[in-house]
Amino acid sequence: MQERKGLMKKKTLCFCIIFTVILVLVMTAGSYLLFFKDSNKDISDETVKSEVFCGYTKNGIVFCVDDLLRYGDAKSRNCVVLCDKPDCQHNKVQGDIDDQTCNAVVTSSALLPAIYHDKLYFVYKDGVSQYRIYESDKNGGNRRELAHLDNVQFIYNAAYEGNYLLCAYQNAYDFGTEDFKSLKLEKPISGLSIINLRNGEVIRIPEKEDYGSEVFKLHYDNNKIYYGYLNMDMKIDYEKLDHSLPETYDYIYQHLIISIWCYDLNTGEDNCVYSGRNYEIKDFNGHYAYLLDGALETTQIYEFNFETGEKTLLVDEPNITVCIADRDRLTYTISNGSEMTYKYYDLAKKEISIIGKRTSAINPMAIIEDKVYVSYNDDNGEYCYGYMPRADYYKNNFDAVVPLFYPNSYGN
Repeated sequence: MQERKGLMKKKTLCFCIIFTVILVLVMTAGSYLLFFKDSNKDISDETVKSEVFCGYTKNGIVFCVDDLLRYGDAKSRNCVVLCDKPDCQHNKVQGDIDDQTCNAVVTSSALLPAIYHDKLYFVYKDGVSQYRIYESDKNGGNRRELAHLDNVQFIYNAAYEGNYLLCAYQNAYDFGTEDFKSLKLEKPISGLSIINLRNGEVIRIPEKEDYGSEVFKLHYDNNKIYYGYLNMDMKIDYEKLDHSLPETYDYIYQHLIISIWCYDLNTGEDNCVYSGRNYEIKDFNGHYAYLLDGALETTQIYEFNFETGEKTLLVDEPNITVCIADRDRLTYTISNGSEMTYKYYDLAKKEISIIGKRTSAINPMAIIEDKVYVSYNDDNGEYCYGYMPRADYYKNNFDAVVPLFYPNSYGN
């Protein structure tokens, strides 16, 4: 029940979080990205994980702090400003993004930054209901506007997969009232923009209008876009509910529907392939989705096959929290008070193995090629973002964790 309570609080506050959460960094000198290596790997094979203000990549983390795009290099452990000008002071000047002289400055912050297929991408909010998508060299040079999105109020998650940037959005207000005041919509409008990274073409799937609607968990597989969709089957006035009572969240979850939809890029068809209640979509992998059902002592992990429509129970253990697909494995974390247990399910052998246990949590955030990105408290108790070599993670060698930046140290 506590897990459900936390999830609903996150749902209710999602827009507030988007504009207040700030990832921060211990900065070191450097303007040139000498640590990048050329890659001949096809764009469709590369993996990144994008969050609102940061992107996990195969070599490090891209993020925006204090209106500056930065990069934390996993190999050197250094941080650089993503500007290719040798004598630039990286100062912000008055005006919007087009007025800046520094290639790293993005006024009002860059959203969903990532280095993907040796290019730097980010999304920039341009007015009340408009966004621009930018592409540049990975060192910040040769920036250009790749695409423009109109009638989009909030972009809150995305994925760089295949040759595409998938941007989920929600329009929650009517700004066209006669008195020019914003009016909150009773049924938010949710949608998905598919931006072709090769030519900037934009495809928008059919929008959905429901109580509490939200598009999340985006995935590309075999020229199809799969996405999670959340909505309520009735209007709920959250301000009138007593959020201190556990039964309040039972009531909310009784009316919560989570579904998986598929948009076919070849035919333009948009169909619901699965719908249910009381579960989360934890991850996608190929033509599978991994669902977490239940809470606390009743959690189970299911595998859903897009092609066959079959749902298979993989894991039935209490207190599962984190669940991440990693190639032929499904790694998951069990939280039991102060003790954290790390396990994985072998998708080929269909068996569970234990990685290890800890009393101080190391929380996996993303698994990208040979790195497991984590958040944790270091030996001094400072909250930190870093990574572990993938091999060390599965050997329970958590001492191999490498710190990259300390969110709470910025501005102190």
